[in-house]
Amino acid sequence: MGCSRPYLVKLLDMGEIDFHYVGNHRRVTFQNLLEYRKKRDNERKEVLANLTQIADEKDYEEDCMGEDED
Repeated sequence: MGCSRPYLVKLLDMGEIDFHYVGNHRRVTFQNLLEYRKKRDNERKEVLANLTQIADEKDYEEDCMGEDED
């Protein structure tokens, strides 16, 4: 998954990834990992789209303000 074991345990304990116990050990299915990655990637894309929109609006505002000064 590309993360540390403590971080994975934190995600499991927070309920971000579904798992079940076998004795004292947590078991995560591959499907649950894929679902988490898809959810995380979608959230990242939404945030990036929002940041891009904000930056574009700011650039537009700066362009408009630059025209008024001339």
